[in-house]
Amino acid sequence: MANLSSSRSSLIVAANVILSLSYSAGVAHGRRHSRSFIRSYDSPCKQMRLYFHDILYDYSNSTTNSTSAAATKPTALSTATVTPSTALPPSLNVTADSVRAQGLYLYDEKERYNAWFAFSIVFNSTAYGHGTLQLMGADTMSQKTRDISVVGRSIAPSLIVTAAAAVFLISLSSPTLAHGGGQSRRFVRSYDYDSPCKQMKFYFHDILYDYSNSTTNSTSAVVASPASLLSAMNNTSVFGTMMVFNDPMTEGNSLPPSLDETAGVRAQGIYFYNKKQSPADAWFAFSIVFNSTAYGHGTINLMGEDFISEKTRDIAVVGGTGDFFMARGVATIQGDAIEGFTYFRLQVDIKLYECYI
Repeated sequence: MANLSSSRSSLIVAANVILSLSYSAGVAHGRRHSRSFIRSYDSPCKQMRLYFHDILYDYSNSTTNSTSAAATKPTALSTATVTPSTALPPSLNVTADSVRAQGLYLYDEKERYNAWFAFSIVFNSTAYGHGTLQLMGADTMSQKTRDISVVGRSIAPSLIVTAAAAVFLISLSSPTLAHGGGQSRRFVRSYDYDSPCKQMKFYFHDILYDYSNSTTNSTSAVVASPASLLSAMNNTSVFGTMMVFNDPMTEGNSLPPSLDETAGVRAQGIYFYNKKQSPADAWFAFSIVFNSTAYGHGTINLMGEDFISEKTRDIAVVGGTGDFFMARGVATIQGDAIEGFTYFRLQVDIKLYECYI
């Protein structure tokens, strides 16, 4: 572990993790009669604290100790380890009794190391049970504590708890859970499609960098592309191409003169093309990050398939944080403008059916 200790300051990102679970369930594919289902909109029914250790392989440190790597580089290392204490275990090998975080994160800002996460926490532990929790959201590094959403789960018979929607709080010191609930706000659920508890409309602007346009104005870039497949297909498709984006969202369909003026509402995440025919369908997973007096502060997390051939298509709002704590709903998107392969604009109509007001 000498290599690990000497490189710890530059290669390890350790985060204090608190999982606040608002749903508790029994066993996979059903309930056990000896256990009860609990739903809470204020106090969590289960809470855990873990430490997330990320050791990035950078071609100079040990491949044995590394737990993450850039996906565009030829390496198969792709997991991080989660422990109940700040110290790393003596061995990073996956054992019969472990908790692991497996997934991806990407840096989605040019000037700062803000990131966007999508991953599973995999439990194989006598202390915590067996199964997974799925999490996603924007990690705004300038904030001392940041919330991302627990958006799903899978469970085995011995899993103690699980969550369908909750909060994952990242902190670099002793955290306090601050969310959108509380005595001054009430939780509302609507079952009527035409009567959401909150509705917003934005325009999503994606400006792709393609080596010819301005790096200053571009808001997205290709991070992976199956070159051999596209070459064999005579480049008639963008199938398999993945983009990272940090796109402005505006109330009107026009961009302001400076993109700095769009900092109040941003869309941060990924999309990739998953159809060989043109125009290609895409799959989105991203967070809308709010830092605005008009809309509040927090995030809404969305994911789903974008069927380009359909005039309007729905993707799911799977979670939220801050002023949008525990938000669930639908975002209806439709194409509004396109300029070749360097710019497109979407109209995004967000309807929340579970929210605090």
